[in-house]
Amino acid sequence: MQMRKGTYAVAMFVLIAALFVMLRPGTAAAQAGGKVTLNKASAAQLGKVPGVSSSLAKAIVDFRTKNGPFKKPDDLLKVPGMTKEILKKMNLQTDANGEIFLPAGGKAGDQDEEEPTLKPSKC
Repeated sequence: MQMRKGTYAVAMFVLIAALFVMLRPGTAAAQAGGKVTLNKASAAQLGKVPGVSSSLAKAIVDFRTKNGPFKKPDDLLKVPGMTKEILKKMNLQTDANGEIFLPAGGKAGDQDEEEPTLKPSKC
């Protein structure tokens, strides 16, 4: 009988520990449906958005750090180097709470590029 209580306690401990690990900030489970928000995205994540270069991604993060979170997508136009054309390419989405999300996936041209093939050797 004592063995069952110990096994139950260990199982409960493992379950609770797993929940803490899954729900800590920065994990996909802690983010809204796995989506990345504009106000929490890293420069690397922003650099994967269509139209955003690595230098613009860094400028967005620097601006956000200095001035606080973006309240609407058009606030990005205050970032040096941002244009209306780039903002349109970014295809940002907002939810009912006003949270701004990055689009899913990588750069727009990535899916149309052919995978490189190896040419046969002339040896």
